[in-house]
Amino acid sequence: MNHYNSIAIHRALPQTETLLHVHRKKQQPPRVMKKYTVEQEQRRLELADRIGWAAPKTTDGSVAVEAFCAQVGISRCTFLKWMNTYKCRRAGVVP
Repeated sequence: MNHYNSIAIHRALPQTETLLHVHRKKQQPPRVMKKYTVEQEQRRLELADRIGWAAPKTTDGSVAVEAFCAQVGISRCTFLKWMNTYKCRRAGVVP
């Protein structure tokens, strides 16, 4: 939008509305975070410690992670994101 368009929009609006009302985004509802069971959390920690808190590069490692995720009931993508976020636990620092 250039300067002339914004002036035209401003003139077309009723006096009670301003450009701020036009450009304001609607508020999104907060994102729902999934709740995990204690067993799922413990098993995630065990696997992350076993594979070294890094995404496996080999196909054997990827297959093992996919099998684990199927057993526990979480997606592979969710597990890898969680593992990347909580790498600091490897150093003994709890976030």
